[in-house]
Amino acid sequence: MNNRPPNQLGNPEGFNQNKLTLRMAMKNIPTVDLIPFFRQGSEDERLKVVDSITKACVEYGFFQIVNHGVPFDLTSEALKLAKAFFESPNELAKLKCCPLPNAPVPAGYNKKPNPSYEFNEFLIMLPPGSHFNIFPPNPPQFREVMEELFCQFLKIGIVVESILSECLGLPPSAMTETGISSLLYFTCQQQRQKG
Repeated sequence: MNNRPPNQLGNPEGFNQNKLTLRMAMKNIPTVDLIPFFRQGSEDERLKVVDSITKACVEYGFFQIVNHGVPFDLTSEALKLAKAFFESPNELAKLKCCPLPNAPVPAGYNKKPNPSYEFNEFLIMLPPGSHFNIFPPNPPQFREVMEELFCQFLKIGIVVESILSECLGLPPSAMTETGISSLLYFTCQQQRQKG
């Protein structure tokens, strides 16, 4: 019997751990079909969606959606462009996308320091048209694609918010009319290893 941890057993040719993990996760994550909200679905079909989401939230805490109206080609292109941006070795180009010094929200590129508990890179975007948005010049179509994706996500977000409101027994517009963000950051009680 091999006593090495699984990540040290080697990687058989053609094996992709990320794809395997995604396939395994997708088998367990509740999937909700939103098509009744994007075509003339009956009230019974819509109520089934609300019930499915309620059950998923109670039993799992989350769910994934299909038939949400966001074009697959747009999502694929956005992922491809984001990957190209973040994998670019040109750190100077990334730094040109950093937030404006007096911006109320740090829109643009940023990176958590290493060592950090959350070492990552990210690009924050505000609604299209905001003069605080900062986009990289390359890839050239980055801004256009991300702004379109933002608009699509906004539309689907409104639909999902209305469904979640119904799940909670609230009027469909309850979450859209009320915006609350509550965050709690715990103080670090002891020094932990970072990285």
